[in-house]
Amino acid sequence: MQTVPEIRDPGSPDANPETIYLARESMARFLAAFRNLPPEGRALLLLRERNNASYQEIPATTGCTVEGVRSRLYRTRAALHRALERGETN
Repeated sequence: MQTVPEIRDPGSPDANPETIYLARESMARFLAAFRNLPPEGRALLLLRERNNASYQEIPATTGCTVEGVRSRLYRTRAALHRALERGETN
């Protein structure tokens, strides 16, 4: 998998057309793979990564145990990684 630099400011000196294109393509692949995850896995990833919810906070929302949250997040991250490695973004 190709590593693409993060572009925060399109007006920055690092934001040449090729870099912007690669960043957009990388994001498109990620979003497609993310959408193919089971709904529960997507929800857990969003709670943990986007909302910065702790492992102790997530069970209040999901009804899982802390151990269940940890194992489901592990499996979801592994599935996302495999999909990105294989290019499974349909």
